[in-house]
Amino acid sequence: MTIKSVDANTLQKWIDDDQVELIDVREPMEFHGQHIPGATLVPLGTISSKSLPSTNKKIVIYCQKGIRGKSACQKVVPTDQEHEIYNLEGGILSWIEAQHPVKQSKTEIASLNKQVTISFLVITLCSLFAAIYVNPAFVLFIIVLVGMWLRFAITKSSPLAVLLAKMPWNQKLES
Repeated sequence: MTIKSVDANTLQKWIDDDQVELIDVREPMEFHGQHIPGATLVPLGTISSKSLPSTNKKIVIYCQKGIRGKSACQKVVPTDQEHEIYNLEGGILSWIEAQHPVKQSKTEIASLNKQVTISFLVITLCSLFAAIYVNPAFVLFIIVLVGMWLRFAITKSSPLAVLLAKMPWNQKLES
């Protein structure tokens, strides 16, 4: 199975010629922060060939950097024979770099990665204070916590990120 990809400039030509439907597979708060005008949000965890629009146009799937977009394509391409599906190379970051238009939110919400980092830092600081003032054994908790943080940073799969994505401030956002 070969995943087709498209660069930002070609995508802009397709949009100008009304040849494409855009699917954003990021989380709601990422979509809320900025997205390509006209894109539809279908988070990676919910995407399937049934969630794609009924259209004769090309479908371009994108995310932040292109990794989740490729995963989404790998998920839907084998089960969808009626659509021509592409992944945006480099995701919305390549789109922005090419200076194409994005719809920006008026309110700022920290990215999921930033929320995970802040959460780990707060938990680590609390554990450090507990190690100093309650029991030195909390140092082991800090070591385990930092190890988990590094593992999840490398593999890009964090249970904390999944939990934070379900928090109310990351849901049902208006553009």
